[in-house]
Amino acid sequence: LARPLRGVDPVVSLGVGALRREETVWRPVVAPEPGPRFAWVAGDDRPERLARERRQETSLTLAPGVGARLRVAPGLALRTDLRDVLAVGGGTRHHLELSGGISLAR
Repeated sequence: LARPLRGVDPVVSLGVGALRREETVWRPVVAPEPGPRFAWVAGDDRPERLARERRQETSLTLAPGVGARLRVAPGLALRTDLRDVLAVGGGTRHHLELSGGISLAR
């Protein structure tokens, strides 16, 4: 806006980034290998061995948001934003983010 409303500037933002997700999954093993990567699980009639596997996934993110900046002194303002981080890829996931901070200007 040309002038802040009672010292408050509304903020609209759009961010683009990446979200990296890492998880550990267990999969059945036909011919188990020796080592600490395995766990025994009791089955219906016989024990089954599972192997630990680490999976990583990186997704594109879009983060539309709204917020406000409150001027507290010349060149100094407090800022808060509420964003919905949309992770696209492998099914869209929503992550709400609330942030705050200090804005400095010359």
